[in-house]
Amino acid sequence: MSLVLLKSSTCKLGATSLLDDSGAAITDATVTATIYNTLGVAVTGQSWPATLAHDVGGNYYATLDAGINVDVGKRYFAEIIAISGTSQKTWRCPVSVVYAC
Repeated sequence: MSLVLLKSSTCKLGATSLLDDSGAAITDATVTATIYNTLGVAVTGQSWPATLAHDVGGNYYATLDAGINVDVGKRYFAEIIAISGTSQKTWRCPVSVVYAC
């Protein structure tokens, strides 16, 4: 899993197909995300953590602000946390930044 942000553009961040152990869609989770620089500091320009809203069938999305302070060519990572009942899952994935066309 990886995330691509368009520099100076709003972007949609998603956590899709959240399933429980039986394979049923999780529709009641609290899902949040934060984007960090390589030093582990949250980037500026967005209130963190961003809350992802449930859409349908275990899919969660948030719109990230265009003003996120990230630069093309630098490394970042996203941390996404999903909590449902007593279960918690954390994902970390690389983030790349490109110029919008």
